Amino acid sequence: MIKKTLLTLYLLIATCSLLFAKDFGLILDNGTEYIGFDDKTGQFENTLSLVPRYSDLINDNIEIYISAAFNYQFMNQFVNKRYASQPLEGQHSFIPELLRTEFSMSVNNWDLSIGRIFYSDPLGFIAYGLFDGSRFALDTDIGTFSIGVLYTGLLYSKRANIVMTDEDTYFAPKKLVCTLDWEDFLFETVRARIGVIGQFDLSGANLHTQYFSAKFSIPAGSFVFDAGLGAGLAHYDDDLQFALAGDIGAGWMLPTSFPSQLSFLGRISSGRFLDTPLGTFMPITTVPHGSILQAPISGLSMFSLDYTARFHEKISVNFTASYFIRSDLGTYQSYPVFFDFDEEDSGEADDEYMYGGYFLGGEFFARIIWSPISDVQFILGGGAFLPALGDARPHIGVLWRAELKVVFSIY
Repeated sequence: MIKKTLLTLYLLIATCSLLFAKDFGLILDNGTEYIGFDDKTGQFENTLSLVPRYSDLINDNIEIYISAAFNYQFMNQFVNKRYASQPLEGQHSFIPELLRTEFSMSVNNWDLSIGRIFYSDPLGFIAYGLFDGSRFALDTDIGTFSIGVLYTGLLYSKRANIVMTDEDTYFAPKKLVCTLDWEDFLFETVRARIGVIGQFDLSGANLHTQYFSAKFSIPAGSFVFDAGLGAGLAHYDDDLQFALAGDIGAGWMLPTSFPSQLSFLGRISSGRFLDTPLGTFMPITTVPHGSILQAPISGLSMFSLDYTARFHEKISVNFTASYFIRSDLGTYQSYPVFFDFDEEDSGEADDEYMYGGYFLGGEFFARIIWSPISDVQFILGGGAFLPALGDARPHIGVLWRAELKVVFSIY
């Protein structure tokens, strides 16, 4: 029955594509994951997503792209009877959202995009994802300049991941984001990108921020080296705070009979320090660091080693080992609930800087990706975060995660 339904759906889309000479597509995505904390608590989550898309090349210069998602989510938490006073009930939710939807025009040496468009700052963790607005790019003899005016208030909050304010609503906090970027090659081989961002709060929180970021990539044979630097300035009422962040990375295409790569990434950010103008680096959007910890970069440093290989044309694997270090002893919002630094542990409720050490611990995660045919993909992953490898909370249990994802695509 399921096979007949999918075949009928495929034939319907293919027929429409032939009749109207348009490009239709559909993705069915079902993801299941379980996150457990020692033997005390656990959370099961299953998300079924239907993602249709449509694109039309009106002429050689103009294109329209529309995509959306219809998500059905079931979530349930489990608590060991020793720690629960009453059983927990599962939660069902249906969440529709508009994804990338844009009108784009390319004429000679300039490009214009309007709608729900993708943007990433040079570092990739200050402002990253979909935004509503417009972006204009111009190619010149001294590089490509682009300028954008973006808005966040109509985005789905969970996908937008705006970290500066906490609003439990469908729509993300209202922010106006203005961007100016430049990109070019230096000395013919060094790729350079520099960006300036201004974020203006329209939600009443009165938190405004500005950023400067730069990223450089240098290929050298089978190696690629990256280095980036970011600086931020935050205005909150009468308070002014300066912050820094940066990263360094390297990738090596290994000399094996199958495609494989070994890569390193080190990323650091400033934390909060008393009696100094240096504060916690606060990006506009959250980019999760770690497959299990999934912490934002605020007040955090991360070092990771990643290995990816494609042993067979249909099978690839990925293994990542990461270590996390707190940039200060006062920024707590970067970590999951099991890392709460409460007064019971230290006995000094008034001195939050006395809680725990700097080293959070290490994380190990692996994935296997199997694509039996080009339109079907299975992803199996699992791993654990080990606080015992650090001194912040070495006595608490292991946080672990397992995932299974099935993706079916119709183009």
